[in-house]
Amino acid sequence: MRNILVLGATGSIGSQTLNVISKNADELNLIGISLYDDLTELPQILKKFPNLKYVWALHPDAKKYPQVTFVNSLEELASLPCDLVVCAIVGFAAFKPLVSAIKTKHNVALANKECLVAAGDYLNALVKKNKVSIYPIDSEHSALYQCLKGEDIKSVKRLIITASGGPFRDKKLSELKNVTVAEAIHHPTWKMGPKISIDSATLVNKGLEVMEAHYLFNLPYAKISVVIQKESIVHSLVEFVDGSIKAQLGVPNMEVPIQYALFSGEHHLKTDAYLDFNKPLDLHFMPIDEKRFKAVKLAYEAGEKGLSYPLVFNSSNEVAVQSFREGEMAFCDIVPVIEKCLAKHTPCKVSSYTDIIRVDEEARELALSIIKEAKK
Repeated sequence: MRNILVLGATGSIGSQTLNVISKNADELNLIGISLYDDLTELPQILKKFPNLKYVWALHPDAKKYPQVTFVNSLEELASLPCDLVVCAIVGFAAFKPLVSAIKTKHNVALANKECLVAAGDYLNALVKKNKVSIYPIDSEHSALYQCLKGEDIKSVKRLIITASGGPFRDKKLSELKNVTVAEAIHHPTWKMGPKISIDSATLVNKGLEVMEAHYLFNLPYAKISVVIQKESIVHSLVEFVDGSIKAQLGVPNMEVPIQYALFSGEHHLKTDAYLDFNKPLDLHFMPIDEKRFKAVKLAYEAGEKGLSYPLVFNSSNEVAVQSFREGEMAFCDIVPVIEKCLAKHTPCKVSSYTDIIRVDEEARELALSIIKEAKK
């Protein structure tokens, strides 16, 4: 029996992770979760998972739930004894508990790309020092992980990350001036949380995934490509030096990569996600238009420059997305805010935990100042 902690249990990935654990209750045991500030789902979760022992939430009404222990912080929760920590918290907010999990020598199933982007070198060094493993949950990186299994990394010509193109794939930039939040989070093939849905609409998400792949698989950016695959059936591909290509295909269902990560890179039977080859299946590939989707180009530039640039790319995007969601700025202004932050930022090394926290805070302040200035 594998004991599992889930950070971010009620988000899109977190709730699907609970579904996978429930389907594999003979092998997986949920012992701890974080809920942030909403306990409305806790009674149902406790009913479904009677072995749940630990919960973290802001302002919990602990008296109502004497059967569980409310821990004091996400870092404390991530450090509790277990076999695997699932990190499904969105954004850089996951950084501190992720570090705690790794320092406690826990293997991690990672559904958070922002932390690797912001602190990839630091986290990789920490993973190596503590001799733990990170199993990617993102469908694209899970696909790459599967395609690379058993292969010599020296034989890889390039990783090919696929993108659906988001809800505005076929629209011109001039048509996006009055995009609403509801339109931006309406993804054509995936059901995701609002932040990642907006990132998919700008294709910032794909830029983040390029940087994540760089840190996960230790390959230079010249060996990482992006292509649009609008059906979201081919989740990613690996091209080898002899021209052969391995691809991982599947229905757009996150429970498959979640289950694969929960079992440390092993395929398990309990899934309903199967492609039907008794019906015609069309697959369309097309290149990324870098002028149309400038975020991808900016991500490559930030990644190639290194130092604190990837961190600033992520931090400024998080601020811009939140401002868009709050009605403080237009959808079309998200990527320009990132570009301006990267241009104004003074690069520095981010080799320590303190450096990372400090630069993140500075980048957020810079992004907010740019947004405020644009409103004058």
